Amino acid sequence: MTIFSTQAVGECLGNKNRNKIISSTENIQNNLEVANFLLRSASKENFTLSTKSIAKDDKRIRKHTESPEYLDAVLKIVTYLKGGKVLSCSGALIGSDINQSSRVAITALHCGVFNHDVEKIEVYATTKNKVIKRMAKKSDQANFENDWAIIVLDEVIPNEIIKPILIFTDPEDRGDTSEDLAFEYEGEITVAGYSTDAEIGGDGRYMTYETFDTEFIFEADEHYYQYGHEGDFGMVRSFTYPGASGGPVIANIDYDENGTMRPYIASLIKGGFNRDTQNFHSSGNGVKGSLKTKVVPMERFQEASLKVIGQYNK
Repeated sequence: MTIFSTQAVGECLGNKNRNKIISSTENIQNNLEVANFLLRSASKENFTLSTKSIAKDDKRIRKHTESPEYLDAVLKIVTYLKGGKVLSCSGALIGSDINQSSRVAITALHCGVFNHDVEKIEVYATTKNKVIKRMAKKSDQANFENDWAIIVLDEVIPNEIIKPILIFTDPEDRGDTSEDLAFEYEGEITVAGYSTDAEIGGDGRYMTYETFDTEFIFEADEHYYQYGHEGDFGMVRSFTYPGASGGPVIANIDYDENGTMRPYIASLIKGGFNRDTQNFHSSGNGVKGSLKTKVVPMERFQEASLKVIGQYNK
């Protein structure tokens, strides 16, 4: 297990539109910036004011010390390919029991984790005062058509440090859709990932997220959520940029109706709606983001996730 403090941080940065990763010296400096950022005691209001997006309707904020604890399970995944190319995406630590340690993560297949030229996969998670690094390998579960892939960490991330985002396990829940999470259970939805915009994402150094009431995010309106577009994917109206791919749409719900809120994965970020150019916006660094974001519904990867979780989260 590798856990970095502010004295030695192993966070790997996004690498927008370049084929070579930054030098180790630059990497360490930026790593310290990330850790120091996480350790600051800053209010949500202060962060909102100091990280304004230049895109209309972009309501994301950076993760900070008062952000929900379940966001610690949102991962930065860096895939190194032969020839020096580096792909930086997002993912989620997943499990079937909130009290169980996990070494299983899910991400988008197009992030390259199943590429034949993979040399190594690094996974990073951040808490309020730690940056945790793991190496990973591909599992035997992925789907090209639905753009999801499951990877296995070399060591578990202890439950007392980070609790996983949950997957429905009961047989009667296997047919539940992402919409069911919204309409059947009271709670909220959070869209999270390491977007590479300059303004809030810091070129992929910082996790960004946006939270909605479930009734809002899954409103039966084409502007919020729908199937039947671009390969039958779902859609959420939340700004994302490259780098957020593979990040989770989290439903924080009281599933057991006992007053205890738990984070469940509702969908997986795929990317912007390419044909809907009116919703695109360029960041100050030239990276293009989209207000409408395609997502892979949970029911597409639920069964495969439970299979890998049962194999490795013991």
